[in-house]
Amino acid sequence: IENQYNKSDYTIIDLEYEVSILCDFACSYIPNKKDKPKKPRFDIIAINKQGKLCVIELKKGLGALGNTSGLQEHWDCYQQSIGRNHQPFMREMAKVLKQKQDFNLIDKQVVINSPEPEFIFAYSYDNKTSQKHQYNTFQMECLKVDPNIPILTLAIGSSKLLD
Repeated sequence: IENQYNKSDYTIIDLEYEVSILCDFACSYIPNKKDKPKKPRFDIIAINKQGKLCVIELKKGLGALGNTSGLQEHWDCYQQSIGRNHQPFMREMAKVLKQKQDFNLIDKQVVINSPEPEFIFAYSYDNKTSQKHQYNTFQMECLKVDPNIPILTLAIGSSKLLD
């Protein structure tokens, strides 16, 4: 994923972020046929050009949209972890950003201006079916989960997150 300031609409500050069972926003979501809460892992934590902290769940191919670790399960995990108690998460990500800026890994112009994070679904096309069919299916599946969740798509062959 492209991650240079001003070369993408998002600056990535963490990948494969796992919500700890010990944190103040530990997940309370228990999947069907399980007896313990899930330890969700979100694909991308990024800051957009407006300074909004974003939790992005990236899916590749239509097979990744449903079932275990599909769109609905990730949304449920978000709502019952970061979404229900976002302040400690925001503080943690501010520390992560500062550390990466101190090591010159992220441009110092990148700032978090938002009081709470935004959850986003993103989609990367595969070459199994047409782009139009994949986009329509992805959009339809996202609408079933929650019509208010923003969606992004990565252009074929691109690794840039663009609005």
